[in-house]
Amino acid sequence: MRYFFNRDTLNFHIQEVRDYTNIVDKGVNIRAIPLKPSNIINTESLDPLIENVSEERSSVSYHDNGLYTMQLARRVSNKRNSEGEIITEPHSKTSYFPKRYTRNLPTTTPIPMQVCYAIQMPAKRGKVDMNKVRELGVKPQDIGRLTKGETIETEDGKTVNPGDILGSSELGSAILVVSCTSLVYLDLLLEQDFDIYFEENEDNVEFRIVQIVHMVSMEVVLDQRYHQWVARFNQNTNHILTCKEFCAPSTVFTSWMNVQQRLHAIKSSLFPNPYASTLPDILLPEPLQDVFTIPEPLLIFHILPSKIRGIDTSSLIKQPTNEPHMNEQLSISDPLVVCLGTGASIPSKYRNVSATYIGFENGGVLLDCGEGTYGQMFRKFGTQLDDHLQNLNVVFISHLHADHHLGLFSILSKRQSLLEANDNYTPINIIGPTAFEFWLEEYSEIETLRYKFTDCNNITEYQALYYNEEISIKSVEVSHCPDAFGAVVEYLSDSNPWKIVYSGDTRPCNTLVNAGKNADLLIHEATFENGMEDDAIAKYHSTTHEAIDVANRMEAKYLIMNHFSQRYPKIPLFDWNLPNVGIAFDLMTVHLSKLNDISQIIPQIQDIFKEEQ
Repeated sequence: MRYFFNRDTLNFHIQEVRDYTNIVDKGVNIRAIPLKPSNIINTESLDPLIENVSEERSSVSYHDNGLYTMQLARRVSNKRNSEGEIITEPHSKTSYFPKRYTRNLPTTTPIPMQVCYAIQMPAKRGKVDMNKVRELGVKPQDIGRLTKGETIETEDGKTVNPGDILGSSELGSAILVVSCTSLVYLDLLLEQDFDIYFEENEDNVEFRIVQIVHMVSMEVVLDQRYHQWVARFNQNTNHILTCKEFCAPSTVFTSWMNVQQRLHAIKSSLFPNPYASTLPDILLPEPLQDVFTIPEPLLIFHILPSKIRGIDTSSLIKQPTNEPHMNEQLSISDPLVVCLGTGASIPSKYRNVSATYIGFENGGVLLDCGEGTYGQMFRKFGTQLDDHLQNLNVVFISHLHADHHLGLFSILSKRQSLLEANDNYTPINIIGPTAFEFWLEEYSEIETLRYKFTDCNNITEYQALYYNEEISIKSVEVSHCPDAFGAVVEYLSDSNPWKIVYSGDTRPCNTLVNAGKNADLLIHEATFENGMEDDAIAKYHSTTHEAIDVANRMEAKYLIMNHFSQRYPKIPLFDWNLPNVGIAFDLMTVHLSKLNDISQIIPQIQDIFKEEQ
């Protein structure tokens, strides 16, 4: 089933890479060099399918504040009738998308191709020699013509060429970006025509390679054929190697790290130091250390002017000295709650977007998965991340706003590759709104993903999804956008049962209150401060006071507020003198049995953020 969305006012140009594609912009020439196996489908064969699609539009249009019109392709199956035509089916919920845009989109055909780029900058002309200008009798108004390459004639009949008044020109600089992530592509790379870039041919071209960025895998770096290929470039060429095995997992978010370390000093168990290291997984072999430069965050390479060309380390980020990364003990009777992202709308300097992880031994549940969630999990779990990803059982997506699900595909892709390396093909359970399944199906046209989808409408408060014999997850419809849900996660045990309620984005909602009665923990959004009720109502969010009121009516034992507007970069504004109420920070980690630890450190948090209050 295929879908297509289009914004009428979003204009951009796409130029597909085919063979050797040249793009010239303001004198800079960008040459795309594809590495494409000869036995794959030719992309040109898809053009007739795209050009000859049929279109049907309904008379109803949908406008969002008049900014754009959203159009949706009708549902298209991969089935064909007896004449070979693709069969189209109408969307089952047309009320969400009043304007339908029918296209017989072809089935996506993955093309195993990588693209290298050569960026060539124009030669720098020589400077005008004013002594020669006066000697040859060139008028000032004719100097410009000569610098543009024209030939002029002086008043006394002399012919003057540009080279007569210009000094020697400087060769243009060029940069190569090499993408080669397997030995299959290495064979293709070695077959490409790179002759004009090699040192022995530099006298015949108007540019010189000054920088090569090697985006390659470890097996390619260590291959002797690649060493020989690299050696053919000018010995003064700088080589920067970006290979994850040889690059240290350092941090680039210095301000955020400073906040994390201040919180860590208050309560290390609640705020473990984020994982970072100044050492790579594997050291680059010594002979190659003289060839390649291993980059660090904010390393600068100056290309022009040539007199300062080279590597500049003045902006490098000083990496923190971390304590050994500690791994928490996991128990199903005392789950670990990790606030991976606690901000609203977009990632900010101090808070990433929505994601909360509930972990226990041999299992885990992810409540929303905004962009950057994989990075947050890496900073939280470090070298143990692979274990947590493989044990992840369920991802719950509360609604279709991008800040709640854009990070999902990175999680799914990495988890799947880890499992398949051990011949494990167990799909992950994804719970989400109806339309989210269409998004998953469309992405699966690009990358095969193993998942089992459950519609939130099928696990309402009256019907739970049991993903094992002890944990149940049920959805609760809340007041935000169409098809927005909260979640109730319960451990069903005669001894030490627990209930965690997650609001997603919502206004104060009775259905959530009733479904979460006597919860051990309520994680509720608090986008706005008290006094901004009008904004909260207009945008279907909650204030801090409203979140506290919901917790009181629910009789929840503890409340953690999150999803703060980015107008509160570090901490929100609210009444701090309330029992059993805490605010979330990114990577805050707490066991369900230790929730009161959050309340005990409120005075210290107030002190370190007093300038924000």
